Amino acid sequence: MITRILLVLAVLSAMSISSTESPPPNTDTLPPAVTVVVRSPATGRQTNIPAQQRLSTLSTPQDGQTVTVYDAEITPVILASLVDSSQKWDSSLAVKVTIWMYWNGFDSGGLTWVSISKYETMWQRYDSSVIMRNASMNAGCAGEAWPGSQPCSDFSQSRWIGVPTSGSQYSLTPYWAGNYIATGGLAGYQAGNSRVQLKRGTTTWWLEICIYKGSCSIDG
Repeated sequence: MITRILLVLAVLSAMSISSTESPPPNTDTLPPAVTVVVRSPATGRQTNIPAQQRLSTLSTPQDGQTVTVYDAEITPVILASLVDSSQKWDSSLAVKVTIWMYWNGFDSGGLTWVSISKYETMWQRYDSSVIMRNASMNAGCAGEAWPGSQPCSDFSQSRWIGVPTSGSQYSLTPYWAGNYIATGGLAGYQAGNSRVQLKRGTTTWWLEICIYKGSCSIDG
C-alpha cells in the first residue's frame, strides 16, 4: 500500500513525519528542495524521502507568501527491517555458505525501487580436511534512481577476506547504500555475492552464492 503525503502535512497514524527545506541558489526560477523525514515509533527506524513539487498556488494568504504544494509516496515497507537470505552447500557437502541482504523497497510507477543497507555472509565448515581460502564479497547495482537518489550505473564494490573463520559473519556496505534503484526486468538490479575457494588434498573448487533484486548481474 502506497500512502501519498501532501506537504503541508497529512499525518500517518503509524508514523511521525517532518520535512526539511533548503532553498536553491536562484529562488526565482527553481523550487526549494524538500525532503520528508519519516520515522517509525515502533522500530525507531528513520529514512528520508524526496518530495516532488506538484502544484503552486498564486493565491496570497495573510502572511503575503505564495503557497507551494509538494507530495511524496511512502509505503510502510520503507521503514520495515527487511532481510532476505539464501544458503548453499558445496558439491562435497563440506561447507555451507549463507548470505543476507538488508534492504528497503517500495513499488511506484510499475517499478520496484530497492535500497540496500548492507550484505553479510558466513561460511560454516563441517569437514576439517577441507581448507577455505581466497574468500571475498562483492556488491553491484545498475538502474534508474528514484528522484533524490544517486544514479547507479554498473557500480561495483568488493571486500577481500582471504581465509575466513568458520561460523564468523562478514559484512559489506556498498558506497551507494541508501539509494533507491529501480529493479526487475530491464529496469536494473541490486545484487551481492560471496565466494570462497575450497581445497582438499590437491583438488580445488569454488563455492559461490548470489542474492539479488532484479537479477544477479554481478561478477565475482
